[in-house]
Amino acid sequence: MTDANYRKHNDRSQNSSTYHKKDGTATRAILKREAQKEAEMADHENETFIIDDQRENSADSQFVVFTDTFMSGWGGAANGRSLLAFAVASEDEAGNVLRAGGNRTDMMFGQFVPDFGTLRGSLREGDHLSIRGKEGCQRWYAPDGFAEVQDGN
Repeated sequence: MTDANYRKHNDRSQNSSTYHKKDGTATRAILKREAQKEAEMADHENETFIIDDQRENSADSQFVVFTDTFMSGWGGAANGRSLLAFAVASEDEAGNVLRAGGNRTDMMFGQFVPDFGTLRGSLREGDHLSIRGKEGCQRWYAPDGFAEVQDGN
């Protein structure tokens, strides 16, 4: 966010008597960060979708995305789709995740998305996007992930 955007949303409620403290607390900096967060929220208030990024490491910038037919239509996606995205670092990982999703009956329309901007741009009103990484989802990244579901074992 630029400084101009911060100033645009500053409502002057944070005057000098609000942030002068005797104990050395960096109150002015804290208040500025809070005002910047409020300005960012105001910039995104017209967006009517939810992004839930649960990755511990956000270095991977390519994704495989599925529509979760079980979760769509209620909860966070009450008025839209529930999308599940997996961050991938290579084409091999993307292929493994696509195969794993293909072995599940609740995952539909698996597709590779090259970057976050494209992923965000594909969201519609009411959508809920959950982004996952390898942490806790190792089975999705395995070469034979969820294969036994398809075999009936």
